[in-house]
Amino acid sequence: MRLTARLVGLALAAVLAFALAAPPATLAAFTDRATASSPDVLATAGTLATPAAPTVGPTVTGRAEVSWQQTTAVGGAGAVPATGYQVFRYSGATGTAGQVQVCPTTPGLALDDAARRCTVDLPQGSYVSVVARFGTQWRQESARSTAPLALDLVGPTLVFTAPSNGEEAGAGPAFRNAVAPRCPASSVACGTVADPSAPVTVQYALTRRAFAAGVPTVPNGCWTESGWSGTVPTTGCALAPAVVSGGVWRVPGSLVAAYDGNEGAFVLRIRAVDGAGNATDRTITFGY
Repeated sequence: MRLTARLVGLALAAVLAFALAAPPATLAAFTDRATASSPDVLATAGTLATPAAPTVGPTVTGRAEVSWQQTTAVGGAGAVPATGYQVFRYSGATGTAGQVQVCPTTPGLALDDAARRCTVDLPQGSYVSVVARFGTQWRQESARSTAPLALDLVGPTLVFTAPSNGEEAGAGPAFRNAVAPRCPASSVACGTVADPSAPVTVQYALTRRAFAAGVPTVPNGCWTESGWSGTVPTTGCALAPAVVSGGVWRVPGSLVAAYDGNEGAFVLRIRAVDGAGNATDRTITFGY
């Protein structure tokens, strides 16, 4: 009996020593991100669900609405909803480049809670993920969703550099001298165009009505890049492609051929269309 009692005592002592040496049942005792045992999250070890990738919808203003589904953890206490969410933006499909939190930390929400969304700035080509948080230490991040091209409902910005609207000069040579230093070489008119939705195409129609001593004379007509057509259709001059480079548009041709010694009244129409199909159409008049 004495031997048996001594053996039982040794066994109990070993169990007690092992229990004292074991780490406490907290999140810190686990290295696997997918499982944990914590009184503030799960009653027993459970699985932390990976959130579904967020839904990203375009808006007219270039900002986008990000929405996501509820995420739960499943353990001995049943399904436990995430205690909070975060939304991050990245510049790449993988890695941490450009990581920025774009929504405030959101508390846990019911499955049908419409507040699981926020509107953020998402440059074209960026990526978005949602992070579900469980307790104070555990987190799971979703796959990344791409930011769609923001809806563009605004036409290109057009500027006339030379000639300007209403510009006048005493004669052809003076008018040429006024235009030449403001435009690229081999141009009879020029300006700038800007729009975030590429590509941007620019067309022109340049019409002239020539006079001599106040009397209409030739050359009249539409500019053809090498001279005047001689007549103006009843429907007006047709649009022709302008040359565009580095945000500068120009009507090609010779200044001497376009602005000769005869008096002239000119109408220049410029039409620019961006990659989203939005158009800006402007007309100016000038002469000498």
